[in-house]
Amino acid sequence: MARKGKRLSSRSRRSPRRWTSREDGILFRTVLVCTIHNEDQPPPPDPKKTARGMIPWKLVALSLPGRTNKDCRKRWFMIDGRWGRGPWAPDDKIRLREAVAIYGPV
Repeated sequence: MARKGKRLSSRSRRSPRRWTSREDGILFRTVLVCTIHNEDQPPPPDPKKTARGMIPWKLVALSLPGRTNKDCRKRWFMIDGRWGRGPWAPDDKIRLREAVAIYGPV
């Protein structure tokens, strides 16, 4: 039975490619420049929009040929030290409770 929808050819499938230290440097500098530029803009009207959503990933991807905006976003959250993957600190839990009290659960 044939499936409806687009069928991916072997040519259209991308095989994962490791990030180089050069690409990491370009990504870091580009995000830094975009973030500084965005600080000049007024904050978004939606209070739920975080700093994560303010980075123009399509613009960042233009500086890295062969990488998509999604590739850049995923890599950034892997190398950016502000987003820890370990256990939550006590103050993180307190801030989360405060945010849920203000904005409600998602």
